[in-house]
Amino acid sequence: MKTFKIILIVFLLVSIGYAQTPVHKWHVIDHGGGKATSGDIVLHSSIGQPNVARMTYLDTGNVVESGFIPGLRTYSGSWMQYTHPFSESWNLASLPVIPIDPRKSILYPLATSSAFAYNGSYVGIDTIKNGEGFWIKYVSPSTEQFMGTGYYLDTIDVIAGWNMIGGPTSVVPVVQIVPIATSVLSEYFGYNLNYYTEDTLYPGIGYWVKTATVGKLVLPSVPMAIPPMEMAISSASKGETVSAKKWLMSAKNGIAMNQIIFKDASERECRLYFSKFTGNLDLNKYELPPLPPNEALDVRYKTNRYLEVADRGKEKVTAISVSAAVFPLTIEWKISADVGGAVLTMNGKDIKIIQDGSITVDELTSMPKLRLSSSSLIELPKEFALHQNYPNPFNPTTKIKYDLPSDSRVTIKIYNLIGQEVAPLIDEEQGAGYKSVEWNAANLASGVYLCRIEATSVTDPSKTFMKIRKMILLK
Repeated sequence: MKTFKIILIVFLLVSIGYAQTPVHKWHVIDHGGGKATSGDIVLHSSIGQPNVARMTYLDTGNVVESGFIPGLRTYSGSWMQYTHPFSESWNLASLPVIPIDPRKSILYPLATSSAFAYNGSYVGIDTIKNGEGFWIKYVSPSTEQFMGTGYYLDTIDVIAGWNMIGGPTSVVPVVQIVPIATSVLSEYFGYNLNYYTEDTLYPGIGYWVKTATVGKLVLPSVPMAIPPMEMAISSASKGETVSAKKWLMSAKNGIAMNQIIFKDASERECRLYFSKFTGNLDLNKYELPPLPPNEALDVRYKTNRYLEVADRGKEKVTAISVSAAVFPLTIEWKISADVGGAVLTMNGKDIKIIQDGSITVDELTSMPKLRLSSSSLIELPKEFALHQNYPNPFNPTTKIKYDLPSDSRVTIKIYNLIGQEVAPLIDEEQGAGYKSVEWNAANLASGVYLCRIEATSVTDPSKTFMKIRKMILLK
């Protein structure tokens, strides 16, 4: 009987001990520094040390009363199959689920290349890690199936400079990504026959992003509104390019942009942008990621940017790098804003860009160049002027011409004879040149109106101009 009581007491003590201190499924290997591991799976980098209240693991039923979970990766606890299409040629990819076997040969059996990660340069890898992006190539449009555990929150380690990353099993709006101990210096770029900017990260796709320092990106997710297959279908497999949808930069930060479109014989295209805008614009935000692997078409300014603007008061010449193009190559330009003095040099021939146009070349004997200036290449006015409107009298439209000898801040307004403003026509910074604006007075009564111009030189604010002219509206 005494022996039985001893055994019973020991059993109770052991039971209480296990109830209060359950075995944690994750083993902290750096004492709170940010990593935890279980088998082949590593949880990366939590921030802070959150206390975890009572919780139950869905896959094992284990209960955790309290403690520190260092990994910021939330598992769904559900096994799932994910189907993802890949376009012909190179793809930027990432793992959409946590697989049992993370080897490239198992996960991407239809691929015709190794997987290449980035660490300052491209490095072949055999083991694919969640949260990291990589290049992989297919000779024809293909579809791969992935099986594993879904996850819906991740924290990714980043280095100073460009990083290839991947998102979790659901979509991640980039505005919700939280940088920790670093800052994001670029847009997020995907790749589908050419680089394109992205505002949402999708599972299975890899992305480029540039960060200022070593740090972390916390990627929350939102519930999938549509099945993964429908979200991730590559438009390239339909003979389209993403650029037509996501690179239409008719206005960037409110600034109108012109386009130069490079199309090769394989129907691939890349787009560059330019403007005569001379205000404050951080061009570093328009830097492109590192060059894609060989055989992928890439076009960029030698500055590694996809946008260039004119320098105020001087000429700017920027070479254009074209990689892996299949000739003949068609270069098309689309004008949606004032180009100032824009000249495209192709094989030593200067082409003044004034309106939409194109040229086809069988080879490039020299690197193309774009020459920009904030002013037109024609002779500039010698002084400020406001000319008499024409026609005058008019009904109901008339044209008002004015001259700017230098880049200026210009305001043109129409007043009635008692000094009331009836029509603001212009209030903006403009480049030097011979200018005009049209006024439609259809909604006003007949009478005499006053056109008033104020202009101040941007380069020399001491040079100002003000002039008033009478105009007659006769209906």
